Amino acid sequence: MKRTMMFALGVALLLVLSSCDLESFGKNLFLETGLIAANTSATDAAIAEVKNKAVVLDGEDKLKNLTPVEKEQLINSLGKALTNENTQQEKLLDELKKPVPEDIHDAAKQKLEAAIAELDRITDENVRDAIKSLLPEIPEEGTLTQSDVLNIQLLTAMAESLGTLMGDGGASLDDAQVVAMVGEMSDIITIIKKTADAAQVDVLQNVDFAVLFTQLQGV
Repeated sequence: MKRTMMFALGVALLLVLSSCDLESFGKNLFLETGLIAANTSATDAAIAEVKNKAVVLDGEDKLKNLTPVEKEQLINSLGKALTNENTQQEKLLDELKKPVPEDIHDAAKQKLEAAIAELDRITDENVRDAIKSLLPEIPEEGTLTQSDVLNIQLLTAMAESLGTLMGDGGASLDDAQVVAMVGEMSDIITIIKKTADAAQVDVLQNVDFAVLFTQLQGV
């Protein structure tokens, strides 16, 4: 069951990684020439979702934890803004490029450290190290952007999902739940790729997905 599950996951994510990047997205001639007005509703909604759900503290100097519903809403909103040419994607990227305040910067680093520590509970060393490879190292110098904090939120959620799939909890999941998780993780990788220009940290730079899924399939 786990081998089949991870094979499907690997294929899905490798297809996402090999797909066209942000630079190859065609721009609508009518939008560029101003013959039609761009619809910014999807972009505005995505910006609001990021600010209200991802780049925000929970009141205790910690980065907000996304509920499953909030995570789905955030991913769906960003997906709509990034897949429709008639949404002024540049506006979203410009917003995501903005540096975050120091308290959110520190909270994001703390959340990343906590996610890494949580993975230490996985007893299989290969699985543990493979999932940890998804979590980026944050440089000491520089300030994180909204995109960086968003990526940390999405990647820690992805690591948690992989931990569930490959841990004891995976045995209790039915096919529909597994498919939903695989789809969510593919969406996360797509969002990170399409917003890469707005981030200071290249979170996928050191991730070898071929090795990652070879390790996961071996359990």
